Amino acid sequence: MKSLPEDFSASGYLNLNPDVASAGIHPAQHYLQFGHAEGRRYKSTSVDKNNLLASGIFDPDFYLQQYPDVLESGSDPADHFLAGGCAEGRWASLFFRSDWYMDRYPVSRTHPKNCLFHYLEIGSKLGYEPNPFFEPAYYLNKYRSELKGLEPLSHFIKHGVEGLNPSPRFDSKSYIRETGCSGNPLKHYLEKGMRAGVALQRAEPLKWGEHVESAFLTVLKSSAPTERVALLVTHSADGEIKPHVENYASELEAGGLSVFLIVASDFSNVLIPEKLTQRCSHIVVRQNLGYDFAAWAHVLKSFPWLMNCVEILLTNDSVIGPVGKAGTVLMDEVRSHAGDLIGLVENEEHADHLQSFFLLFGEKAIRSEGFKAFWSGVVNHDDKSKVIRDYEVALTCRMKALGLSAACVFQKAGEKNATIFEWEHLLDSGFPFLKLEVVKGASASELEFIKSKLFKMSYNVSLVSQFA
Repeated sequence: MKSLPEDFSASGYLNLNPDVASAGIHPAQHYLQFGHAEGRRYKSTSVDKNNLLASGIFDPDFYLQQYPDVLESGSDPADHFLAGGCAEGRWASLFFRSDWYMDRYPVSRTHPKNCLFHYLEIGSKLGYEPNPFFEPAYYLNKYRSELKGLEPLSHFIKHGVEGLNPSPRFDSKSYIRETGCSGNPLKHYLEKGMRAGVALQRAEPLKWGEHVESAFLTVLKSSAPTERVALLVTHSADGEIKPHVENYASELEAGGLSVFLIVASDFSNVLIPEKLTQRCSHIVVRQNLGYDFAAWAHVLKSFPWLMNCVEILLTNDSVIGPVGKAGTVLMDEVRSHAGDLIGLVENEEHADHLQSFFLLFGEKAIRSEGFKAFWSGVVNHDDKSKVIRDYEVALTCRMKALGLSAACVFQKAGEKNATIFEWEHLLDSGFPFLKLEVVKGASASELEFIKSKLFKMSYNVSLVSQFA
C-alpha cells in the first residue's frame, strides 16, 4: 500500500495492535509495509460492524457453521470477519464469496476495510458480481423502482422470497413452484437445490449470441457414425494445434474411441497436422464462444447420430497425457468402474461433482431424456465461472437426480482443485494426467522438475511447448 487511508488513526492502530506498540514500530510505517496486507484494523470496528450487519450480506450463523475454528475460539463472527477473516478469503455468507470476489476483482484487495466493503461502496455500482449467481446490474435494471436506495444484493437477500430473480439465468418464481421452498430461492438452491439436481429455468429469453448455434461451425472431416466417440475440444488461439493433442488423440483411439476433434478457434482456417487428421474420424472448427460446454452442446445438436452412441467421452486439451499408462490401459481402468457417468476426479465446491476435463457417459445416460434436456439448455456463457457453476457442477447432480449412477476413478479433490495443488501426489498415485495449467504457472526451476517427472514416467516431454 502506498498511502494511508484518510481516516487512519495512529493511536487507534497502536491500541488495536499492542504487538506493534510494544515493538516500538511507527504505526503508519508498519501499516503501510505490513498491517494492510495482514488485514489489521486501524480504528474501532463498531461503525464498520454496524454497517456490515445492516447490509444483511454477512450471515453470522453461516460464518460460525462454515468456520468451526471461529466458533471454537469464542470470537464474535462479525469481529473475526472484519479483523482478518475477509482478507483470508472467508465467505461472508452464501451470497458473498470473499475469495472469489478478490480473485475476480483484484483491486478489491486494496480497499482500506475489506473486499465486502469494496463491493458495497464501489463494486455494486460498477456491476461487479458478489458470487457467480447474482448479477447486480441486471437486478438494478429490472427492479429499480423497488430498491428504494437499497444495494441490489442486500435487497435481494431480504426480498428474494417474493420471487425476484437474481440473474437472467434464474427464474425464482419457477424455482419456488417446483421446490416449494419458503425462504430465499437462491439460498435454497445453493444449500439444497443444486445437490438435489434441480434444473433451473431462465428468467429471461436468450439473445441470439447466447445460442450455441450462433457460433460458426465448419466441418473439415467427416466419416461414418460410430458407437464409441471421444468429443475432444482443443483451443487454438493462433490457428495452430498444441503438440500434445495428437498424442492424446492417438491414445484415445487405441482405447477404442473414435476421436471427434472440435477445434475452438476464431480462425476458420486452422492448420491441422496430417497425423492428427489421420487419427480423427471427424474434425470441426467452431468459433471460440461459450467454452467447452457450449462446444460439446453445439456438436451434439448438429450431429444427431451422437445420441445413438453407446459411449461418449467428453474431454479437452487442458491435460497432458496419458502419463504412465497407455490409452488402452486407461480406458480399461475407467470402464471397469460401474457407472452411467464416470469421471477421474471429484470436486466438492458447491456440490459433489465430477470434473469435466474427462467425463465418460454410458448408453443409459445418453438415451435418457434428461441428458438431452441438459445439453439443449447449454448456452454461450462469456464467463468461465458461470460455465463451471451452471454446467460442470450441475451436470453430475442432474444426472444423479435422474436415477443415473456416477463413479469416480481416482480421489475426491476436496474444495481445492487437487489436479492443480496436489498434482505430484496424484501422479504418484497413478493419476494419468497433468493439468497444462500447472506447467503454464510454473517457474523455471519448477518446469525443470515437472519435465524430469514426466520424463521418468516415459512421457514424451517434447510434446509440451513450455519445456522447449
